[in-house]
Amino acid sequence: VLDDATVATLRGRAAVAPQCYWEDVFTLVAQLSVGTTAAGGMRVATRANTLRPLGWTADSKYASTSAIVSANYPCGRSGLQSLCVRPTAVIRGPARISVCDTAIDLDASRSTFGGVGAASFRWRADPLSTDYAEEINAQLDALPRTARVARVTGLRGERYTFTLTVTSFLGRTSVQAQHVVVREQLPTPTMQLDVPSTLVRPLNAETLIRGTAGIAPCFVEGGGVLFGWSHVQTTDASGAVVAVGADAVL
Repeated sequence: VLDDATVATLRGRAAVAPQCYWEDVFTLVAQLSVGTTAAGGMRVATRANTLRPLGWTADSKYASTSAIVSANYPCGRSGLQSLCVRPTAVIRGPARISVCDTAIDLDASRSTFGGVGAASFRWRADPLSTDYAEEINAQLDALPRTARVARVTGLRGERYTFTLTVTSFLGRTSVQAQHVVVREQLPTPTMQLDVPSTLVRPLNAETLIRGTAGIAPCFVEGGGVLFGWSHVQTTDASGAVVAVGADAVL
C-alpha cells in the first residue's frame, strides 16, 4: 500500500520491514520498531495503482496520494502528551583536571528522554568561556548524533565550559545542561561521584555514594588516593533544608 520511500523511512535501521494492518476501512496502522527513522515532518505516500475509493466500481480510478506528517505529531494531540515528555540533559564528568591531563570524558548516560527511538545528543564548548573552544568543538562536531559519551583529547588551556542538549525521537529538546571544568596547577587526582546530580531517597535511609578517582599521569610520587567526605545539606521534595553539615552521619 505504501510506496518504497515511505516503507524505507518506517523501517529505518530495523532488520525487517514494518508490519501494517487495516484497523478499519479508514485507518492503516504501521507497527514501528526501535530502529525506525519515522518522525514528525516525514512524507507518507501510497503506492500507485493500489488503492481505490470505498465503494469503488469497475470504472473507479485508483487513488494516489501523499501527505506530510505534522512536525508536532504526536505531541500536539490530546491524550498523547505522556509520550512527549521533555528530555532532561545531565552531564557527568570531573570538575577539575590536573596540570598534565590532556583528555577528558563526559558522560550523558544519566540523561532521560521519551519515545521508543534513540535520542540525539548535541555536545558543545561555550566559545565565550572555554579556552581553545574552536579546537574542542571540531572534535565534538565529529561525534555521532547518538553519542552519549564525549571524549576530548589534546586539551589546552585552563578553563572549559561544556554544554549538552538532548533531543528525543519525537523532536522534543531539553533545557541546555552545563558543566564547567577547571585545570589545576598541580598534578591533582581526577575525581567524580558516581551518582545522579539529584538523588531522591527516603528520610533516614542509608545511601551508598561511590566516588572514583584517577591519578594524574605526571604524578611521580608513590602512594594512592585518599578520600575526604563531607555533607553540605539535604533538602526535602519541596526544597526545604532538612539536614546541614554534621546532621548527616557519614
